[in-house]
Amino acid sequence: SEADSIAAIYLDTAMTLNDQLAEAYTLKGAILPSDQEEEIEAAFLKAIELNPNYERAYHWYAVNTNNLEKRDSLISLALNINPLSPVLLINKANYTRYYDKDYNEAKRLYEKIISIEPKYEQAYERLASLLRHEYGMLDSAAIYNYKGVQALGTFVMREDYIETLTELGLFEEALEELNAYDLTNPQHAISAKFAEATIAERSGDFGSLEPRLREFAQLMISIGNTAVSEELILAQYAYIKRDYETFLQYNQQYRPELLDTKKEQKIDFTITDPFLVIHTLLELERNDEAEALLEHYAYLPDSIQTTMGLYDDWNEIFEVFYTILNGDHEQAIDLLEASIEKKHYIPIIRFKDHPILDLLREQPRFMAVANEIESIQKEQAQNFRNYLRGPD
Repeated sequence: SEADSIAAIYLDTAMTLNDQLAEAYTLKGAILPSDQEEEIEAAFLKAIELNPNYERAYHWYAVNTNNLEKRDSLISLALNINPLSPVLLINKANYTRYYDKDYNEAKRLYEKIISIEPKYEQAYERLASLLRHEYGMLDSAAIYNYKGVQALGTFVMREDYIETLTELGLFEEALEELNAYDLTNPQHAISAKFAEATIAERSGDFGSLEPRLREFAQLMISIGNTAVSEELILAQYAYIKRDYETFLQYNQQYRPELLDTKKEQKIDFTITDPFLVIHTLLELERNDEAEALLEHYAYLPDSIQTTMGLYDDWNEIFEVFYTILNGDHEQAIDLLEASIEKKHYIPIIRFKDHPILDLLREQPRFMAVANEIESIQKEQAQNFRNYLRGPD
């Protein structure tokens, strides 16, 4: 980059004057091209040799290594030098959460960062995410989202807050927060329209859903996003309404590759798209075609594990979808019950009215799951309302 080129000029000057500066070798390691791994490592090791107490050498060495264990070890060494650095602590907390899966320790570290630096945005964001995904505590997550909005007032904080309010079913409160957006800013306008469409869908207000989806598509197209089209949005609307004929016609016309069992497939579409097409074929009683596509997309469950990132709860709900489409409805309900046992509530809340789950709705066990998740959602929503009201 241009910045790296300018930095390289200053670096050459500095090392000409004094080639024994840990700061210079740290900068060298940070700006070298990523494919020069040996040179990068040598630069950081030289910096540490020259000044073993220079925390930034350990930090930037950690940032520039692909070895996760080494990264964690280097961050720990840097924290020995500066135990109150929010940047070092956030790196340690993230590693502890995503790789060690020690959620209690990660929670403690995120809380520590906020106590040290009350305006550290990423700490609020990651702590709320941890509480939502790993503890099933949407009410506590909403509290930290709210505190983040109060402390910083940034778009990112408010967007997260609106998302959590929506997951709690607090639609009026979520819509009220949208009033703080600057709708002349395309990012704010797109986020607002997406939130409005999501709330319309979750609340069953299909009358306002279609225009919201159209407006969302138009905004995305206006900023040059080629992954979205009005046809795609209307197809999604048709699927949500259970208009399977229209949804299938769209895919046959605009995305025939999704139905082509002879074509080598890559995941260059939304990961759930094949599920929706297979489900549509089942609803239309085109069972042979559905079975052929299921076999064609047999690789999807393994791909989801890597594509959906590090959230186990999302992997679980898509495994439920695949199991339903394979016809093993009892096993799918077993998986949903296991997710609730692990407090992985968010995907079930988000997808409890999904058309694929229609295939389970006559099962008493599924209705028990749906009732339990609705009860959890309402209880946590009330907890958060009580927090906002304050002590009596």
